[in-house]
Amino acid sequence: MRIMVVGGAGVQGSACSYDLTKSPDVKEVVIVSRSAKKEKLFKKLAASEKVSVMNIDVNDKEELKKAMKGFDCVVNTVGPFYSTGYKVVQAAIEAGVDYVDIADDYDAVELMMDPKLDEAAKAAGITVLYGMGSDPGTANVLAMDACNKMDEVDDVIFYWFLGAYDCKGKAVWEHVLHMNTGMIPQFIDGELTTVPAGSGSEIVTFLEPYGDVEVHFVGHPEPLTFPKYLKGVKNVWNKGGMLPKFVNDALKVQNQWGFSGTEPIEVDGKEIVPRRLAMELWQQRPPQQDMGKYESGIKVVVRGTKDGNKIQHDIDMVGGTAPGTGIPASIGAQMIVRGDITKKGVWAPEGCVDPEKYIKEFLTRKAIIVEKTIIDKVTKL
Repeated sequence: MRIMVVGGAGVQGSACSYDLTKSPDVKEVVIVSRSAKKEKLFKKLAASEKVSVMNIDVNDKEELKKAMKGFDCVVNTVGPFYSTGYKVVQAAIEAGVDYVDIADDYDAVELMMDPKLDEAAKAAGITVLYGMGSDPGTANVLAMDACNKMDEVDDVIFYWFLGAYDCKGKAVWEHVLHMNTGMIPQFIDGELTTVPAGSGSEIVTFLEPYGDVEVHFVGHPEPLTFPKYLKGVKNVWNKGGMLPKFVNDALKVQNQWGFSGTEPIEVDGKEIVPRRLAMELWQQRPPQQDMGKYESGIKVVVRGTKDGNKIQHDIDMVGGTAPGTGIPASIGAQMIVRGDITKKGVWAPEGCVDPEKYIKEFLTRKAIIVEKTIIDKVTKL
């Protein structure tokens, strides 16, 4: 396999690239970056004979398209995806190369769901697999695996937390601010609607050592994509939170005060975009506060019925943000090239990834997934 990783020098991209190098089926990994040099890459990547670097600006679609030709698959890890995703997937379609990304912005995914894009991918004979990270990504596949064990599904609820200590890089903080701003989509009572970001707070128990974490509605893609593949589902929500808790609280306050806004305001005769200021400050980390060393975690709750009984599946996982996001994209790309994913066109993970094959592969990376099933039996007299 020859795999191109766009943004492969970044945090999530490095995790994806490194996982690819460990596969005996992958012979070459080409990292596309605007300015990175191989000797400056993550140490184990720089040492790999499989790895080379190509300097291309992701916004130069024609140059990117030209470079993509001849590869078996392109993995895009360059965020924020509401800004970059559509450009790169268009280049891949025009180059006729299979494509995987880790898009987690709901509005980026709305663009991906354009029927014209699906038609173009099918005409090119390629698979476009978007949102193949952690959440969305692994979480979607685990959720669909649970749904396949039921006769009817009522609720598919995605919960997650992210440690601020684990948030490294401009694109990560831009995504954090973006998903916590404005009105965001949720699928509630059988209808797609919008709710204020930061609303609907609740306490959710994750795996130890994290325990109870406060989460709220955020702008993620699952409420848009999951109902497309699971007809009859009543609720698909996505709620997330940050650790330590003061980060969560601060994000809510800055949103209420307009610090997440994208419209410029004038300060002392200069125009300043509030979100850009907030993003720069978050990257510097509040010096008077301990950010802790929290990682990240996901919890998927699926409720429905089986054989007339009410069933609830709880699936939990915790670990590092970078490998948890980058490794699924690596697995997705390899599954496409191997022929484990055969559907052509544009797909979310829950629509085209075989849960059994993916989970088996994912567990070889020393991942730990904990599943609990609660059965409320109905006894007839």
